[in-house]
This record gives sequence, structure tokens and C-alpha cells, in this order.
Amino acid sequence: MTLLDFGRTPGEYFSDKEEWPASTNRASGALVDGDGAGKALRLAYDVREIPELGYQYAGVSFPLDGASLRGYEAIAFDVRLLGGKPPRIRAELSAGHPKARQGVGLDMSDLGPAWTRFRIPVRRFTKFAAEGAVQPDSLALVVVGHKGEVEIRPLAAERADEGFQPLRWPVRDRASLPKGNGAWCYEDMGRAARSIAAFNARASANHKIRYAFAWGGELSVRGGRPVLNLDLKHPLKLSELLKGSEVRVFAIVDGVSFGSEFVKDRDWDRTGLELARAVDAEAGLAGLHLDIEPHSDDLHALYAAFKRHSPKPLSAAMGEWGEDTFRCLDLPVLMGYDLAKTPAEFRKAASGLYGRFMTDVRAAHATALIGIPAIATHMEYEGVSDTEDGPIRPTGHRMADFVGRALEAMREAAPGEDPACLGASIWALSTPGGLHNAGDTQWFHPTDIPDSLLMRLAGD
Repeated sequence: MTLLDFGRTPGEYFSDKEEWPASTNRASGALVDGDGAGKALRLAYDVREIPELGYQYAGVSFPLDGASLRGYEAIAFDVRLLGGKPPRIRAELSAGHPKARQGVGLDMSDLGPAWTRFRIPVRRFTKFAAEGAVQPDSLALVVVGHKGEVEIRPLAAERADEGFQPLRWPVRDRASLPKGNGAWCYEDMGRAARSIAAFNARASANHKIRYAFAWGGELSVRGGRPVLNLDLKHPLKLSELLKGSEVRVFAIVDGVSFGSEFVKDRDWDRTGLELARAVDAEAGLAGLHLDIEPHSDDLHALYAAFKRHSPKPLSAAMGEWGEDTFRCLDLPVLMGYDLAKTPAEFRKAASGLYGRFMTDVRAAHATALIGIPAIATHMEYEGVSDTEDGPIRPTGHRMADFVGRALEAMREAAPGEDPACLGASIWALSTPGGLHNAGDTQWFHPTDIPDSLLMRLAGD
């Protein structure tokens, strides 16, 4: 379906001049032949930074004349560069009110003179993708940087594959989860199980480790399709060792999000189904824990796909998040580490990050864990060496100080018995040296947690 025919729908040009009268930023356009694809828009732009304003823009807005995105999977169009620098640009949908407006950035940095296809999944416009959401009444192309000229062919709405229901969120009927701490577990599951059992034997009820996350596979995107490799031996082993306890074992699937914006809903749905079948087939697995970095709102489609096919809880680790991320998950877990190299700087950074995280968790009526650094990260550590067994150069800082500052920031972000914060998640229970990355040029210490430090999380 043609969503926007430039030949039939006149556009209205705008810029930041209304907000900053001295601005010279501008956008202008003309209709030209689109090489057999109807009328194309020739868009000229010149947008420069306005330090005093803190942002800048110019663009063109078009009414959608009642067009609906319901049942459609993506907005697609062709663009080519005629001269100058490719634009820094976003597509913005709105419904006549500032609170119903949302933009999605487009990476046109490699744009050249040949026609290039751009595709924006409708799911990225989260304000308009949810079931029952208001439908947009206008679409704007907003340039936020550079000077040049492009041609844009008419915009089309691509319908989802026949018989396939597009993925939507928020997730309904989230799992009810008990208070308690969590722990990421790697390498030696016997060692992790012993540490958890010993800790829980001494911890108070609301501070026992209730959630154990063990590595079980990886996910990547190649050629616009998710590629999943599962290996559940570690979470299944940990589940067997902790059988009969109150610990819920989640299988970790980690990976990178690069390319996720090109994945179609149906392919996310297939991946979600594969994950759901694998997790649901194992009675010892309580749920799935995704650690796909960096965060992308396109991952919401994967979350929705898993929840479509599985009744088990879905968790995800994150250092950043989108507006609707917490509405898609049963258990978001903040990676509240890799923040600073001194305890004082860590405390300041953690206070801001933990506070923002819990504010958004409460707004979504969700429950969450906050990850804290109990072993060395790439930022918080006691010492560093050039080889695994080489001499350690101490920093003068102790992991106990980082843990203490993290707990202070947690109490500030989630005071009292805040029901939205279930507890801390411990980074990490692992074989000493086991979390050294292949690409690391240095070794960070310590790589295991003494019992005395772990017991700081045990409560009264």
C-alpha cells in the first residue's frame, strides 16, 4: 500500500527558526520523476548545530489522510544522494498531540547516488504499535544535521506475511515473582551451586538467592535473520544441583543486537518459538534470560515472540532501555556495573543510573533486579595484570567498597521494602579467571567472591 504519495499530498516545511529566530537552518523540496516509481521528493537541507538551543532541525511534514498502520509490518522507501553529505534524519509519526509523537532515526551515513532501500519496522514506533494504540495522522522527515540534497520515492506500507499476526506489546499477565537476590553463574556449575546453597543457608528470607542465570546459548543477526545456537547443559546442570531448593534457574542467551532493525516480525516469531520450545521442554528451567547488547527497541519484538509462545517468565539484562522495554518483560535486570574506576565515582554514577532504572520500572508496574559488581569488571577492580598469572598492579580500591556503594545506591533508588525491586543480582559466580574475554589485553582481579563479601547481601 502506498502510504505517502508525494504527487498527491503537499508537504509543509518547518525548521527550528520558530524556537531560535537567528537560525538559518532550512529544508525545501520539489517534485521530480521517480524513475518510473511515481513522483519523488527532491529534498534539499542545510542544518547546522545551534549550541545555545542544544538541538537543531528542519524538515517536511505530510498528512496521512486516514491511512492506518494496523496490520502492516514496515514503512519502506527508496532514497538516493544527489549531492553534499547524507542527512542525519529521522522519520516521525504523530497524532496531533506532543504525547503521541515518536521518531525513529535512520542511518544514511553510507548513502550514495544509487537508490537505496530503507525499511522501518512499525514495531519501532512503540506509541503506535501497541494493540489499541491511536493511529498517526501525519508523518514528518526531520533532518537534524548536514547539508545536501536527496531524492525520496513514495513511502509504502508493507503488510505482514499472509496469515501472520504482527508482534505487539505490552506483555499482559506478567509473572508474579518473589523477593530475593539473583546471581549470574558461569563455568563451574558445581561451584556456583555450592556458593548459592551456603549463602541461602544463612540469608534472611527476602535476601536469599532466588534467581540463578546460567549461560545456555547465543544469538546473532546475519543477513537480516536471527541465528540461534543453544547449549543448555550449564543451566540444566545447575538446576539439577539445586533441585528441591527455592532457586529458579534461568537459561542465559547472550549476543549482539547489530542488524536487529532489519529482522522481520515473522523471523523474530520463529526465533521466539524456538526459544520457547527449548525452555518449556525442560522442567528444571524456570525461564529465559536474554543478554543481547547493546539495547535496541527492536528486541521488543523478540520479547513479544517468546511471551507469545511460552508461559514461563522472560528476563533480560540491560544497561540501557527504551520507553516500553519494561512493559515487555517479567524480570528486567540492570547491569549496574562497569560505571567507574573509584568507589566515589561509582557511587555517583550508580545513584543516577539506579534511580532512573527504578523510576521507569515502577512506571511500568514491573519488578526488577539491580546487578552489582562483586568481582572485577573492566571498570571496577582491585588490580590488573598483563597475563593471568602475572604480577598484579593494585589500584588501592577494594571490591567490598564497590559493593558497599552499590548497596547504598540501591537503598536510595528503592527505599524500604520497595516491591518493585526484588533485590540485587550478583556479578558473578564463576571459576577464577573464567570471565576473561578473548579480546582483553589485560586481566582484571579479583575473579571470585570471598564468602565474607557475598554475605553482605544476606540481610539481617
